[in-house]
Order: sequence, then structure tokens, then C-alpha cells
Amino acid sequence: MKRTKALLMTLITTLIITAALPVPDAEAASKKVGKATLSLAKAAGMNQINVKWKKVKNANGYQLMVAKNKKFSKGKKSYKLVGTSKAATKLSAGTKYYVRVRAYGKSGKKTVYGKWSKVKTVRTVKKHSHKWKGTTTSKQVLVYNMVPFSQATGPNGRGEDGYFRKYRCMCSSCMAKNLYTANTSSLEIHIKKVNSPGWFEEIEWYRTFCNKCKTDITDFSTNEKLEHKYKCKGGYYSDWAFKERVYHKSTSYYTTQNTTTYKCSVCGMTK
Repeated sequence: MKRTKALLMTLITTLIITAALPVPDAEAASKKVGKATLSLAKAAGMNQINVKWKKVKNANGYQLMVAKNKKFSKGKKSYKLVGTSKAATKLSAGTKYYVRVRAYGKSGKKTVYGKWSKVKTVRTVKKHSHKWKGTTTSKQVLVYNMVPFSQATGPNGRGEDGYFRKYRCMCSSCMAKNLYTANTSSLEIHIKKVNSPGWFEEIEWYRTFCNKCKTDITDFSTNEKLEHKYKCKGGYYSDWAFKERVYHKSTSYYTTQNTTTYKCSVCGMTK
């Protein structure tokens, strides 16, 4: 009886320990990586297939496979990807291809794959000479004529008049980023490139301020400065300060811009 109880206790202990053991990494990771689903496999000319699939939760990446037979052993191409689309190129014209994809996840240093998606078949376009047909579209475009920098009230940087000037483009990007330039040549190239509505000068001048209340006392008389100093009981400091902005807005006009797109009437490829 005692022996039977001892064996029973040993068996129970073994079962408890076994149940408490952690699941191996590969098994745990495989539960987290779902099965991928292809959403598109379409020929894009003689030598290309465009493939898309749905995002799999917790996947670190995907493996796409394209081949010429169901066993994926003939003419196989395999791609490791992070995104959910791929253009498989350098394929044979007029050939039937089999396409599948699977997700994979990471468990420590191990890579664990989910199940393969259902296979889709797609045939590339037969070899042919492209027959291009052009379609032209027109639209009205606003064009600006830049005001030359010679129209500025003074040179970029510190001028002989004692003022300091900074030039800035008035395009939305420069205004948002608060960008200025010290080089008028590069600014001129930028203004023409972005078709900017103009530019402006930000003028600064050297002023004297009260240390305590920050009042500009540059133009105060000697007595006024002494009175202000006695009132605030603070010293003075000098620095460059904003004076004004002078805008140089470009003249503008509308012009017609034509764009021609060519499409092959055989395979649908565009250029």
C-alpha cells in the first residue's frame, strides 16, 4: 500500500512539473504568426508580375515565392520583404507563374514561419513589340516672375547703413521651417525651382535695452537713460533686434502645361 502511494505521488509530481515547463520558443512563436493571404497577382508587362498581400499581425516580415510549377522547384524566385507588395521582375514572357507568400516572426534568435497562402497563378504577357499610343492632357499652371535681388533695400548680411539683412523665400516650406539664407545664388535657384511667389528681407538693427524691463532705450537722451536706470535699478545691454520686413512679391501669369502619356495597346504598359 505504501509503495502504491509513493508511486502515485511520484506520478502526480511528474505531471505537475511537466505542465509547468515553458513552451518551446518555436512553438510559441508559430502561434503568433498567422497565415498570409494574397490579394493581388497581376501581370505588368512581358517580364513582370505585381503582387500584393494582406498584413499579418505580429509578423516581422514576409517570404514571397514565384515559380513556373506547382512544386515551386522550376524557375523559382524567392524574396524576403518587410512590406506587403512586390514587383517580381526579370521573368519570362508569355509564361504561367505560381505565386505564394507566408509571414514569419522572431522568437529570440529563431525565425518561425507561418503557413503558406493559397497559390495564385498568373501569366506574363506574350513577347511582342510595343505599340505605343499617346494621350495628351493639358492644365493651367501659375508661373511667377522672380524679383531680382538687385531690388533689395540693401545687401544680404551687414550693410554699410548699419543694418543687418536676411533674405528668405516666401514658399510654404521655407515659411513653415523659418529658413533664411546667406547665399543669394542658391536662394535664386531655389526660388525658381519651387516657383515661389516671392522673397523678403528681414531687417535688424543694433539696439540698447534695459536689462530689467527690456525697454529699447537706444534713442533716449542721456538724462532719460539715467532716469530709466534709476527707476529700474538695472543695467543695459546691446543686441541685434527686428526692425521690419520688406516684401518683394513676384508677378504671375498662367500658362498651359501639356503632358503626354504613352500606353502600349497590347500589354497596357505605360511610359
